Amino acid sequence: MNDLIIENTDNLLVLADQLAKSKVIQGLTQGNYSKEDVFVICLMGQRMGVDPVAALTGIYLVKGRPYIGARLVRGLALKHGHTFDVLEWTAESIKVLAGRKGRTPQEFSYTIKEAAHAGLMSKENWRLHPRRMLLNAVTRHVMDACFADIFLGITTDDDSDPDLGPNLGPNLGPNLGPNLGPAQPHLGQLSPSQPNPGACL
Repeated sequence: MNDLIIENTDNLLVLADQLAKSKVIQGLTQGNYSKEDVFVICLMGQRMGVDPVAALTGIYLVKGRPYIGARLVRGLALKHGHTFDVLEWTAESIKVLAGRKGRTPQEFSYTIKEAAHAGLMSKENWRLHPRRMLLNAVTRHVMDACFADIFLGITTDDDSDPDLGPNLGPNLGPNLGPNLGPAQPHLGQLSPSQPNPGACL
């Protein structure tokens, strides 16, 4: 796949202005992003090697702060040849095998009990879509431990998901609900006591 990368900042500004006027982008962002917001998101995507459209469907704003969608995190990790495999995935817990290309992958896990301890179960998306949010949470931990250099300081959000529900960022797809089907390859589980971040670096 050939990504559309705009090397010149002035050209990116012009493109951002056009994208902000697009009905497609306005639909994705619910019309909440200014052309300046679109430009900054495209610039963030540029730094990660992501084309502007992919950036606008994978990076979203919550109260003015940018977050990267967990789906884009997994996609970029796999694109770079890293490992992200789901081993177990239920509504109660998730376990993944993840690691950098050329390194021995390690297991990460996350559970509903850990989410409850962190106060996340009061959030609507965690109550309605526990499996999806467990996947997002474990993705965040894997990203922090193994792939921070790819994402340049942008993090995921533990209680939002641009694919699930209004008011949490762009509506990028259908409401998938808690039943997302069987565990997919290249997804996974994470436990704070298990990973050794140094093993990924």
